[in-house]
Amino acid sequence: MQMGSIEIKRAEMAERDREAPDYEHTWRPAWIPEIELPLVIDLLDVQPGQTVLDLGAGVGRVTRELVGQGRTIVALDYSLDSLRMNRQHLKAVGNYHGRVAFLLADATTGLPFPAESFDRVACIQMIQHVPTYTERVRLLSEAYRVLKPGGVLVLTTYNRSFMAILRRRRDGFHGGKIYYHLFSVAELRRLLRAFGKRRLFGILNLTPRLYGKPFSSLLERVIQRLPISYLTGSVLVARCVKT
Repeated sequence: MQMGSIEIKRAEMAERDREAPDYEHTWRPAWIPEIELPLVIDLLDVQPGQTVLDLGAGVGRVTRELVGQGRTIVALDYSLDSLRMNRQHLKAVGNYHGRVAFLLADATTGLPFPAESFDRVACIQMIQHVPTYTERVRLLSEAYRVLKPGGVLVLTTYNRSFMAILRRRRDGFHGGKIYYHLFSVAELRRLLRAFGKRRLFGILNLTPRLYGKPFSSLLERVIQRLPISYLTGSVLVARCVKT
């Protein structure tokens, strides 16, 4: 029997809670966050005194990077154990008290913040796990609402790349429990149409065996600037400005 949205979310919550203690060690090859995370921080370009909403904060990959720079952050997730691990990881950073708030919530049902509350919103590797179009629209509408004018949303998600098209992949489940959706560039652009300024491109354009080679970083950056990255990138990146 096919699961509905509620069942899909419940299954993911349980799995996220279960895997939280070991998530960063087993989730993906090390070279992926080494490319994605510095780019995300650069695109967010958080300035002193600004506030950031980390949607789908999980165990804190983005949260830690930002608080280490002295930023004020709200880390939101619907996995309680992931947020607990996030807080535990932050202890290694030190002096995060008063600068990070942790919120257990489902971002697709509405965000409990007034309009124009945040300077930056990060939505990193999260929206692909939202199971329905309606919920994706609601999530991004809420992100738009809570951003201040001139505020920036940085989003990353799975790309329906050329290889995914050949393999006829659009949706699936990790381990049979965590739903995912592969976005085309056109699909993501439509979801982000409320934002006045949008820049989209693909990252992780090379085959895994090439990463770590002397030329790989330069080649990756060159491809990111080309339209072909829409087809070759494993991950889509969007930087959007609320005008």
